[in-house]
Amino acid sequence: MSALDGRCGWNTRRAGSAIRESAQRHRRVLALTETLGAGGSARELLGASEPMRRLKRKIQKYGASPANVLIQGESGTGKELVARTLHNVSPRAAGPFVTLNCAAIPETMVESELFGHEKGAFTGAVAKKRGKFALAHGGTLFLDEIGDLGLAAQAKLLRALEEGEIQPLGCEEAAHVSVRVVSATHKDLAEEIANRRFRQDLYYRLRVVELSVPPLRERGDDIELLARALLRAAASRMGKRDMEFTPGALAALKAHDWPGNVRELRNEMESAAIDAELPIVDLDNLSSRIRKGPRERPGPREGLSLAERFAALEATERRLIGEALEAARGNLSEAARRLGITRVMIKRRVVRFGLGLRDG
Repeated sequence: MSALDGRCGWNTRRAGSAIRESAQRHRRVLALTETLGAGGSARELLGASEPMRRLKRKIQKYGASPANVLIQGESGTGKELVARTLHNVSPRAAGPFVTLNCAAIPETMVESELFGHEKGAFTGAVAKKRGKFALAHGGTLFLDEIGDLGLAAQAKLLRALEEGEIQPLGCEEAAHVSVRVVSATHKDLAEEIANRRFRQDLYYRLRVVELSVPPLRERGDDIELLARALLRAAASRMGKRDMEFTPGALAALKAHDWPGNVRELRNEMESAAIDAELPIVDLDNLSSRIRKGPRERPGPREGLSLAERFAALEATERRLIGEALEAARGNLSEAARRLGITRVMIKRRVVRFGLGLRDG
């Protein structure tokens, strides 16, 4: 019998027993210890930098909450891993974790993917299909790249979130589902709302709480820690012994700005492990873009428009604010002093950039 059984094959799953709830709590504690503690198994969550410590604290705080979570971060920063970690430390840890990449499915198929369909509901529906909401019943549904979801699908998603019910295509009755939605995007949803590409009411439903995943370039010595862990894993998969970096290779890795973030670093370590004949990765074993070092941004006469140059200022400002806050251990007043600005000014930027820190 399916988890959602009844007319049209859907119904509410019965509540778990006290023994099951106790087991879930025990599993949650174990998951929290494994994932957030020192030496956790999730490589992308390794790190002792202040941005990562803040992220782990927030995951621990929000994990036990039933609230929907919006994860913001650049491509390749590990947003799905953060979502999985939230699930693993939540009361739903024993339930399913179901993912859907909103950017990877045609708009005409979104409703079927989310809510499912009955056999014969439309041309090509040769069999009944359970949607992601039904599959995630009792657990977590991770909607990756939510900013790429079309407006029509956004309206139907909003209705499901507001009513806690889904109606598969071709089914006359709706079914209740219990799902925690964690969504992620690399887009600025406020800008998408301003340009009428994203619904504001859906945004508030998805963003009850928000997590910001720091880009790799802002994680300092975490780059070395991650590089070693990813290189070790790559070497192990290839049957090679543990590998080490030469000082030159390590310096080049630290100097790179990693626009592809952890995903780019993982690919680089895979390539280096293949290329290195000795158990040592030298500068020559790294790709040319790493060996060349950080690129200088083109100046005003090298093709950048005023808008592009102005947009670059925000990224620089965010990085400097982050560095000052890290040096000041999160104390706003001290960070403001280091930057030579007022406490009010830095507080406004902390809010604007989504840097949740203690008010000191």
